[in-house]
Amino acid sequence: GPQTTTQVTTTLPARPFTSSASPTTARPLASTSRPVGSINKHPDLRPITATVPVTRRPHYPPHSLEPHFCETKLVRGVQWPSTQRGETVERPCPKGSLG
Repeated sequence: GPQTTTQVTTTLPARPFTSSASPTTARPLASTSRPVGSINKHPDLRPITATVPVTRRPHYPPHSLEPHFCETKLVRGVQWPSTQRGETVERPCPKGSLG
């Protein structure tokens, strides 16, 4: 019983979702812990790529009353010009950032 659980935990330290207290409890934790690790990686990459803020700009619903262009904005030290919806603009990354 307990010795087997300890051996599994020691054998698979990279997969805590497989070696938790009991396999029944571990499976729900796996689906919870996996996306959290993935979600934490994505925001780190987004600020580095200067084209992402413009890509995210046209978040207005297509049939809303908003105009068919994105307004000029300053986001995280980068000045983004007014662009037509769907248009991509590249800007250099701010000084001191990686990317």
